[in-house]
Amino acid sequence: MKYFKYFAAALIAVLAASSCSKNNPKQDDASGDVEKEISILGTWHMVSWSGLTEPDIYVSFKDNGTFILYQRLYSPIYEHLTGSWSADGEILSGSYDDGTRWRTDYIISISDSGEEMTLEAYDDSNDKATYRKADIPDDILSGDLSLKSEDNPGSEEEPVGFRFL
Repeated sequence: MKYFKYFAAALIAVLAASSCSKNNPKQDDASGDVEKEISILGTWHMVSWSGLTEPDIYVSFKDNGTFILYQRLYSPIYEHLTGSWSADGEILSGSYDDGTRWRTDYIISISDSGEEMTLEAYDDSNDKATYRKADIPDDILSGDLSLKSEDNPGSEEEPVGFRFL
């Protein structure tokens, strides 16, 4: 009976420790500082890019390391691009499905509420885009306002090959 009490106490301790959420802040043992986990997962709508509001960008980061991007830069049509992404700490990088790397890596900042994200170009602190959590509108997803990049190899309005990320 005496050993059963010790076993039960140990079992409860193990279960309590394993039930902690992965989303809890991590504590840096050396400094005692709490570091916030960065999560870019979800769908984001760009609200400004280095002060400009003309481009319209929607990007969805999936937990399997893929992304879907709809960009409207120089025409009324959204270009639909897909690819893969990875994050190493606060650095975000990626490439498109055709093998083209993003034009730069980005430093990620997420607001405390988790509703706003800033991507700052790793090599140019003046190149910043701010995003807010948002759904991609149905008329863009349906293709009424968008087309896959391979369907539009270039047009008068849009420079061939320019990609936002």
